[in-house]
Amino acid sequence: MNIDQFIQINKLQPGDAVVVKKDNIGLLDHYLIYLGYTFGEPKVIANYFQGTRLLSSSELADFSTRYTPTKIRKFLGNEVQRDAAVNRALNSCDQNSYHLILNNCEHFANYVQLGVPSSKQTTVFGAGMAVTGLAVAASSKTDTGKGIGTVMTLFGLLTLMIDGNNKK
Repeated sequence: MNIDQFIQINKLQPGDAVVVKKDNIGLLDHYLIYLGYTFGEPKVIANYFQGTRLLSSSELADFSTRYTPTKIRKFLGNEVQRDAAVNRALNSCDQNSYHLILNNCEHFANYVQLGVPSSKQTTVFGAGMAVTGLAVAASSKTDTGKGIGTVMTLFGLLTLMIDGNNKK
């Protein structure tokens, strides 16, 4: 199925998020924002390692060979809010601010759709790291193990704190 068929079948509208997983790995969700058609071509924006970018037709085609869509997250606002969401996306274009924990693709998708950057994946990672660190520190019989557990706990809590502050 090509991208045009995917858009039509899923009745994508500007501001909708497409959640994809990398083929063969599939550990993390990746988010793309559909912006509509311009000059007869679909426009999609993503925040990834190269920053926040409009994907060219060739990049979008390449993306579609390496990632599989897992769900569509429809934009829930009215048309005025949809226009504002698309403008938030476009105003973020060409920023090189990607960060796996502080400003990832999910932060960007939530910022576009809701006006607030947030990431459940980051929250789950931070909480998991904190709990695992506590378990390692509590069960370790060596100072090294206790130290590693403490560092893991602090890193997890720091991740949660920074991500929480990012939402304000």
